[in-house]
Amino acid sequence: MNLKPMCGYCKRTASLVTGAAIYPHRKDLAALKFWQCAPCGAYVGCHAAGSFQEDSKGRKTYSDGTAPKGTLADSMLRKERMAAHAAFDPLWANSPNKRQVRAAAYAWLASELQIPIDDCHIGLLDLEAVVEVLLRLVEMEVQLGLVHQLDVRRLFEEAGEAGGAGLAEL
Repeated sequence: MNLKPMCGYCKRTASLVTGAAIYPHRKDLAALKFWQCAPCGAYVGCHAAGSFQEDSKGRKTYSDGTAPKGTLADSMLRKERMAAHAAFDPLWANSPNKRQVRAAAYAWLASELQIPIDDCHIGLLDLEAVVEVLLRLVEMEVQLGLVHQLDVRRLFEEAGEAGGAGLAEL
């Protein structure tokens, strides 16, 4: 990777560190690479060396082990991104045509968010957009009858009680 990511919070250049710096209590993560802004506490993991990302035109970009998985995120944004992945990934993860279904799911999400498909990755979204992802997924579940609207109100209340910034403030 040629460029070091910049922190979106303080505009400092991030440093490449190992998981030992981020998760000193997790020996299983010690060798992984992360970009970190120590003053802000924001960080993002790196794609493994040799892994690739494919854009909407089928072009592949291979990682040297330092390619960030998204933008640096503080604890609140990381928490909301994890919630978004937990809600979104089941749409495609268990499909026998995982690659095609994943592409279709992200195309739907890009359309819902009104952003280009190549920019539609949860790891690239800011807090406002991640909250929008969660809302769109809840709306879809309500429309499909998978969850009752009263259950949605309970989820919002629980998010607020748990200190969730995104959903509880809406």
